[in-house]
Amino acid sequence: MKNLFFTAVFSTGLLFTAQAEAREGHALVRTVSGEAKMSVDGQNWEPLKVGAVLKTGTTVKTSTGGQTDLFLGLNGSMLRIAGGSELTFSRLMIADSPIEPIAQTEMILKSGSAIGSVRKLPLGSSYVIKTPKGEAKVKGTVYEINADGELIVVSGKVEYTDASNGKEVLIAGGEKYSGGRELKAAADEQAAAAAASAAFSSPGFNIKVPLRQGVFKTEAIAPAEWYNPIAIDNLKAVPVSPVEGN
Repeated sequence: MKNLFFTAVFSTGLLFTAQAEAREGHALVRTVSGEAKMSVDGQNWEPLKVGAVLKTGTTVKTSTGGQTDLFLGLNGSMLRIAGGSELTFSRLMIADSPIEPIAQTEMILKSGSAIGSVRKLPLGSSYVIKTPKGEAKVKGTVYEINADGELIVVSGKVEYTDASNGKEVLIAGGEKYSGGRELKAAADEQAAAAAASAAFSSPGFNIKVPLRQGVFKTEAIAPAEWYNPIAIDNLKAVPVSPVEGN
């Protein structure tokens, strides 16, 4: 009986792997204030514009007074890149599977800071932010992180690895990691990150939610007006029908 059970589980695993099909995710530019620019090769730069679609390998730079809000869809909801920052999307991938889409998101924050609002990710997904000081693995939360190694978690949990000593810690809502120590985040620190997260204007999209193996229902996520990637040139918000997935 054990052998039969193992064979069934193993076969199901193989079927899941075989049917999962990877596709590229993207980050959609929702707002830009001040000066911000983007590059796909790290050498040639152009102004960052509302409606632009950023893919794996794209780097975003903001001036001291600049800021941009991005919508990552299945790759992690909303992300705000603060002024004086440089961030590279090193991985934005989605694997469609019989259960639900699996998202792989990885960013490198070289300077400055970022605030994110990440929905609870599907099983098998990952959302990682690397900085010169450490690595944060977000589980579904509201957070703020900077390139100097400080992490503030407003809600949810984040696994953080300190690059200086290899120390691994779990930072929960209301806590922060700074100067190599786990601390309680000040009320004003939490409020600032929470306020920025609440200011995000999320476009609407649909996601297929599994009821059981092979049976899904379609659930709307934050219905709103959003920027149609096909109509990037006019840079205007256009109402479109909700799209499946990302």
